[in-house]
Amino acid sequence: MVYDDGAGDKLYEGGDGWTTANGTAGKLDPDNYFKQATMQLATPTYINFFNPQDYALRSWWTNNRMKPDGPTYDFTMDHGFERDPILGGLVELHFEGDRYEIFAYCMESRVRALGASASVNGAFAGQEVNLMAAPFNYEAEHPGHSKQFRSHIQAQRQYWQRVLDRFGL
Repeated sequence: MVYDDGAGDKLYEGGDGWTTANGTAGKLDPDNYFKQATMQLATPTYINFFNPQDYALRSWWTNNRMKPDGPTYDFTMDHGFERDPILGGLVELHFEGDRYEIFAYCMESRVRALGASASVNGAFAGQEVNLMAAPFNYEAEHPGHSKQFRSHIQAQRQYWQRVLDRFGL
């Protein structure tokens, strides 16, 4: 899946190929799903608030490359994504009803985590805020991950003011 129309597979770092298809047997058009025109049907404004050194997102790529998350999930070219409830047999997953489960446990992303990436194109082009820079000064280690939700609102006033300003509220 790609949130950046121009990224393609260029951010892939593994070198040994993908273990899941970029979409499955025509059930999802990955080249259209996250394109800017498609995304802007939901909202005209996308802003990338990112922390390039976020400790949790540094390990995100490793987790991403281990998908599908076995032994419960699997991918085959014949059946697409499947969940094995251990005793009940295989259950095919479909994007129409199982999209979030597929994204979370099955399908490898083709690009880095959005919240750790600068200079993103597509719907996010030119709309970014580096959370490590002043006045935010988010840390690379644990307190800097999700700090805007884990801290007092008064301490995060600068962050929330920037959110309101960027969205024109």
